[in-house]
Amino acid sequence: MAAVVDFYFDIISPYACIGYQIMREYEQYMNVEVNYRPVSMAALFKVTQNKGPALIPRKYYYLKDKAPIICKYWNVERVTLPEWFEETSPTISSALPLRVISYIQQYYPEDFDKTTRTFFSRMFTEHKTNHEVSDVEQVLNEVGIPTEIMELAQCEGNRKILRDNVIEASQNNAFGVPYLVLKQIGKENEVFFGVESFPLLFHELGVPQVKHKANWAKL
Repeated sequence: MAAVVDFYFDIISPYACIGYQIMREYEQYMNVEVNYRPVSMAALFKVTQNKGPALIPRKYYYLKDKAPIICKYWNVERVTLPEWFEETSPTISSALPLRVISYIQQYYPEDFDKTTRTFFSRMFTEHKTNHEVSDVEQVLNEVGIPTEIMELAQCEGNRKILRDNVIEASQNNAFGVPYLVLKQIGKENEVFFGVESFPLLFHELGVPQVKHKANWAKL
């Protein structure tokens, strides 16, 4: 393929949850290679001195109000925020689930999508935490992957992949997730942030919007 999209996401981000679903839904129409790259949102915030929506009340209430509407617009699984999200999410570390997802991506690629969706659904559909050891164990049991990989996922090689994802995202000016980097031969990289940027990406790639427009009538 002539183009590549690097899709950076964290499983504790509601916007990344929506963006992941959109990307999976439209990937077949894009004629690009999509690299799904787990990345620590907290690490990006630290590098850029950015703050997540949960730390800025107006951003948080906008997110809480608009997330279900955006999902309906794109016809993807509904995303809603747990009652505890505003208070707790700034203190959550997604390191363990991201390491597990990265390991699965390498050694159980056929289970990567299912596992990622299960982590997302656990937090934004079932309103459970998805970052504690017991949470990760439950997710792995649900998708049928041995929990022993939790220890294997701590290896230095796997950790380096995640560190490199942060570095490469930062080099492309990432400041949060979902963050997308479009790489085309003979062109400078183009970057897109957030779910509201998908129409711009699709326009650049010539992706038909017929299906997308039809969903607007459902609102």
